[in-house]
Amino acid sequence: MTLPASRRERLRYDVLSLGLADLGTMAGQVSCSLEGSIFDSIRTGGTLSWSGDDDLMPDWRHSLIRPMYVVQDQGEWPLGTLYCRAPRLVRKPGSISVSVQLFDRTLVTAESRLTQPLALPVGTPAVSTVVARLAALGETAVSVVPSSATLAAALSWDAGTTETKVCNDILSAVGYWSLHVDDWGIWQIAPYVLPAQRPIAFTFTPGQTAIHQADWSISRDDWQVPNRLTGIQRVDGDKTPLTSTQALPDSSPYSRRALGRWIDGEPLRNLEAANQTTLDAAVMRALLDKSDVASQVEISHAWQPEIRLGSAVRFARAGAGRWAYNKTSMDLTPGLMVKATLWEVHE
Repeated sequence: MTLPASRRERLRYDVLSLGLADLGTMAGQVSCSLEGSIFDSIRTGGTLSWSGDDDLMPDWRHSLIRPMYVVQDQGEWPLGTLYCRAPRLVRKPGSISVSVQLFDRTLVTAESRLTQPLALPVGTPAVSTVVARLAALGETAVSVVPSSATLAAALSWDAGTTETKVCNDILSAVGYWSLHVDDWGIWQIAPYVLPAQRPIAFTFTPGQTAIHQADWSISRDDWQVPNRLTGIQRVDGDKTPLTSTQALPDSSPYSRRALGRWIDGEPLRNLEAANQTTLDAAVMRALLDKSDVASQVEISHAWQPEIRLGSAVRFARAGAGRWAYNKTSMDLTPGLMVKATLWEVHE
């Protein structure tokens, strides 16, 4: 649903157990800011400041905090389900003030490391292996798109490697998104979708009902943007590796049609790919990542439930094109505004 630009709203902070059981609403005075990036292994984090009576203070180490955005007559939505770390406490007569760092639930895999080397052979089922590794960490709240894809080449990691890297290497080999959680704290395991193929989550329209501010900025950095890229699969033994060469679409200002020549990126070697389709997608994803940084727009807009990190959005004006919603920051105050960085997508 699309929320109106004018709305009656409030923020609520729910406290949960580490197992996601509801423990009630946080009392006391709270202020919070959040940042998100689709490029970070822990996508969402931030800071929270709390003050109140000693007996009202949450057990920071053993609780999750879930900020809720509540709009009268419209509904309520989570803005994240977050671990609290590094509390800094200041005692004053009659009250306590605390500031904590916030991290989404992928902190679980970031803080867990292999205690001994791990090797997975060719033919290992990828998705079910990741689900099993999460379950071994006690993480069973998982939304998963099943797949029968298996590893085309063996994978190995040294002791001390984080579970985040292990799981992401496995998922990358079969063309899946890296590990992440939704705002309810549910793990998401799903195939990666190129920005040009994602459904449009929201269209920003100008005028009296606009939810975005009129002033926004565009930056371009087109130094050495490749328009063609080759990738080579990693294989074991004497097997012949698959190769894939991908080019930017003709609609891109950096395409061969636009520039009149090929600009080749450094070949990508030893890519983890279960099959040709996965390899093609991985090379195109890398090529788009290298070209999309050339055009970025920064805007401020009222928060909307449809828009999430990774969403595809448009602006309702001729030639505005498609943009990927990749970075955000927001102070959790009434009139909730999001500062967002969008990358241009060439269709």
